[in-house]
This record gives sequence, C-alpha cells and structure tokens, in this order.
Amino acid sequence: MPTSIPVHNTHGVFFITSVLSSSLYGVTWLQVYSYYSGHCSRDWWPLKCFVAFLMLVDLANQVFAVYMNYHVSVTNFRDYISNAFKPLLWSQLAITLSASALVCCD
Repeated sequence: MPTSIPVHNTHGVFFITSVLSSSLYGVTWLQVYSYYSGHCSRDWWPLKCFVAFLMLVDLANQVFAVYMNYHVSVTNFRDYISNAFKPLLWSQLAITLSASALVCCD
C-alpha cells in the first residue's frame, strides 16, 4: 500500500545517520581504549577524568539516539499525523543537550 508521505526522506535519513553515528561511536571507544592503555601515564588526573566524562556524555547521546530511532521507526511506525502534533520526545531534548555538551567541551 503506497503512502502519501515519503518515508525515505525522513525515516531513511534518520536510520542512515544512526548507523553512521554508531560506527563513529565505536571508533571513539577504540581511541579512548588506546589512550587509557598506554598514552595517559603522563597526563594530569583531571584530564583523565575529563576524557571519561566525555565518553559518558557520548554514551548517553548514543543511547538517546537509539531510543529516539526505535520510537519513531518501530513504536510509531506509520503514525505520521499524530507524530507531527505530539510534543517533543524526552530523548529529543536529552540528545540536544548532550550533543551541545560535547560540542562545547571540544
């Protein structure tokens, strides 16, 4: 059954960016592992704590993105009209705040 709203322009883009974000998230964890396994021995302890804090914020950001993707793509699949008029999802606000924190800390 064809739909009148193009799903590939909205949900498809969100899915692709979620997959790319997850891939980059894995690369980030690899860099943090490399940092803590051998490169942080001479660094000051606040810097080590700051790296851990950034990874926790990045973890929260990834969890919020996956939850939002699941909510839009699975829970409310083909529920376009009610999704357009619903208030913002709590994870949308949380992902905005966590992404802003990551950008401000860099």
